[in-house]
Amino acid sequence: MARESALSRRSVLRRGAAGLAAAFAIGSASADTHDASRAAPYDDTAESLRIGDLHSHTAYSDGAPDTRPADSYATGRDGGLDFKAVTDHSEWLAAPVHGDTNCLDPTTDRRLTDCVISPTDDPDGLRKWAATKEQAAAATTDDYLALPGFEWSSPYQGHVVVHGTDNYATAIETGGATMHGFWEWFTHDPALGGGADGIAFFAHPGREPETFEDFRYVPETADRVVGCEVFNRDDDYFETGLARALDAGWRVGAVGSTDNHAAELYRPDRPKTVLVTPAGDAWSRETLRRTLEARRFYATYNETLQLRLQADGAEMGESVTAPAGDTIQVDVDAVDPVSDAAIEAIVLYSNGATEVARTTLDSPTSSTSLTYEATVPPEGTRWYVAKVVGPDGREGPTRGSAYSSPIWLDGR
Repeated sequence: MARESALSRRSVLRRGAAGLAAAFAIGSASADTHDASRAAPYDDTAESLRIGDLHSHTAYSDGAPDTRPADSYATGRDGGLDFKAVTDHSEWLAAPVHGDTNCLDPTTDRRLTDCVISPTDDPDGLRKWAATKEQAAAATTDDYLALPGFEWSSPYQGHVVVHGTDNYATAIETGGATMHGFWEWFTHDPALGGGADGIAFFAHPGREPETFEDFRYVPETADRVVGCEVFNRDDDYFETGLARALDAGWRVGAVGSTDNHAAELYRPDRPKTVLVTPAGDAWSRETLRRTLEARRFYATYNETLQLRLQADGAEMGESVTAPAGDTIQVDVDAVDPVSDAAIEAIVLYSNGATEVARTTLDSPTSSTSLTYEATVPPEGTRWYVAKVVGPDGREGPTRGSAYSSPIWLDGR
């Protein structure tokens, strides 16, 4: 395990905070809105929390030299994750080469020919997409899901990570100057080479100049565009990404990804995604997909932090429809059962990335809560996203930061 603790990360998340009360002393917080009775956000008899990585790379595209998807899957399993995806850039999948920049560096001992994957070195390097799916199937067990996917990569519009398809598409084939070709492929029959069998999320939004045509909303794809990265490596994309996508009409959840290209294939220091699944459901690709489609997940740097957002009985990923002007109570609960100083504040955001509420704590704590009285809008939709801030207001590794997926209020 990459991190030593009294209980493993997997045990902490799966058992839920309610099941950990006897094992850990959950400290009370002096927040104005703290309610100790709500310090345990999940009941392990109802929900299971599954942590993993939905976006990473190997030498099948531009990852570390001599790495294969099977290597990445093995490190995720050995690191205690519940799922790990390999999503190599699709432009490389048809080519028997990888993108190791050291091949062109005269100060290293790697030659240009080292970029070529020979049948002797790895016969699967000549059939990367099929091999990725085969290696994922071989690495999957009852407790661990190895996921094949790909990253559609336009240097103009941005990158989209795709899961669950038989086929793959490239920005070269679909045209990366606009999003039209990708959306056309994404809604096309898979029997004819399309990707209508898949789900997708926006990766590191705002890094490329056009940002998916400024998040132009495409209704026919909206149910299967399930997320937007808020954390990627050490970067926060809430304002440039998730908030903008939500304002544009997309109903997407908060994804955290390692986007790892390094030889160290498991990265405990990089963000992950936590899925909230029904406790009675078998752990399978079908369960994972249903959870992603329901937007029942949150992004976090802290692998033991638990975060819950609710409104009038609805959970993150759901909508509340009520008469305009009604007041709806929004509740946020956060707990880290293995750290007594993981949380400095909870912040609640709404449309336009506007901060609408914040807890007040005297010192960092292991658990706190926030309650906010939201007003149903007279028309349109209002969204709410909760952020957990770590000590000193810092984001990043070990600092307890997380974003929930949204809840939406729809006026009628």
